[in-house]
This record gives sequence, structure tokens and C-alpha cells, in this order.
Amino acid sequence: MSVNLKDFIQQLDCMFDEWSYYIDRTNGELLSFQDRYLSLAEELEADPLLPLAPWEQEEVEAAKTMLNHWDDMIRFPDKRELDEYGMMEDFIETLTDPHQRECFEIAISGRGAFRRFKDTLPRFGLEQQWYRYKDEALFDFARKWCEENSLSYTTEDAR
Repeated sequence: MSVNLKDFIQQLDCMFDEWSYYIDRTNGELLSFQDRYLSLAEELEADPLLPLAPWEQEEVEAAKTMLNHWDDMIRFPDKRELDEYGMMEDFIETLTDPHQRECFEIAISGRGAFRRFKDTLPRFGLEQQWYRYKDEALFDFARKWCEENSLSYTTEDAR
């Protein structure tokens, strides 16, 4: 089965801390779990009588199913591998106006770089250009990552 590259890219762009993301190699399905449910699923194997709230049952059962098929799972790349900061640096290199480049280079210096970068985009009317650039960078990253991990993928509507 193939990974839907469009869905994979959307998930890469919206990963949250304290969540784990996986791809099932057998069917290309994208799976995401709050880390606490994965921990609960593991704890329940040791102590099946742990009390669960009704809303936790479904999440824990899904996590247990995934853990039972662990050899079929591949963990998503983490945010460091994705390197959105590097994407911002590369985007700045594409700018031909020296003033814009300087403003963006200052914006990404130090703490709060992501917020300042995004706040600088409208100042120069570059929001659409950035999002097109980022979409293309995410597409290239996702495609290469799938290939490196021997995952087939479909690119229909991926861009």
C-alpha cells in the first residue's frame, strides 16, 4: 500500500508536542496518538485492571492495536529532521531585495524567531510566496523521507 503524500504533508505541518505519529507500512495509514494513551496501553498490558474513563477506552484500544503490530510501524520524522528553521533560512536566500533579506535575517535571530518571521511576512506582502515555498519544501522532504524509508507514496493532489 502507498502513503498518501498530501495527508502525510498535512500531518507533518501540524505535529503537536506530546503526540506520536506513525505510518503503518502494511496499508499506508497515518496514525497519531497522544503519548499518554500509548503509555496507558503499555501499562494495561502489565495491569489489565487499570481503571479508564469511557472516553479513554477507544484511544487506548487503538494504541494497543498499534503496539500489537509494532513491527509494521514507522515513526514520523521529528521536528528537528523537518527543520522549519532551515526552510525559513532557505526562503530568505531566495529573496532578491537586500532590505527584505536583512529584515528577515534579523527576524530569525534569537528566541521567538518563528513568530517574528511570520510577523515580517505581511510587512512585505510575502505570505503567499512563503506558503508556496514551504509547501514545496514539505513536498520534497516528505517524498525523500518516504523513499529513504522504502515507503511507496501517491502524489495525487499532494501539492
